[in-house]
Amino acid sequence: MQLLSTRRRLLQTVSLVGLISATGCLSTNQSNSTDIDPMSDNLLTWLSDANNFDGEAVEKTNADTVTIQVGAKAGDRHLAFDPPVVMISTGTTVQWQWTGNGGAHDVVFIDADVRSSQIHADSGSHFLHTFEKKGSYRFVCKPHEDFGQKGAVIVE
Repeated sequence: MQLLSTRRRLLQTVSLVGLISATGCLSTNQSNSTDIDPMSDNLLTWLSDANNFDGEAVEKTNADTVTIQVGAKAGDRHLAFDPPVVMISTGTTVQWQWTGNGGAHDVVFIDADVRSSQIHADSGSHFLHTFEKKGSYRFVCKPHEDFGQKGAVIVE
């Protein structure tokens, strides 16, 4: 019985991996957003409660500069980044632009020593960072992290 159970679990796992892979390949979305790689489970899990995240990254790989709004509206509050996830090329500069809504915000990276200089509440404040290395970079607004104000930059 143990062998049958182990074999059944193996077959179920292989089938699930195939289904996840096929789902990523069958996307027919023609907008300027891209499905996030289904194999990056850690990133998808981390973003699962991010405000305004719909499972897709906005594709901006041809842009020199990309703007992310800080304090964007999510539901009835302004505790989101817009877009929450963006895909860029190496050498692209991302500018986080404060809307002046939702109180005071900052931008703090989880896996890198990158952060805005301070917490801002005023519209017009901004923070810039140029991405030189490929990878996924997760960031949060520390005062509102528990409320789902987080996002990611995927550098290709």
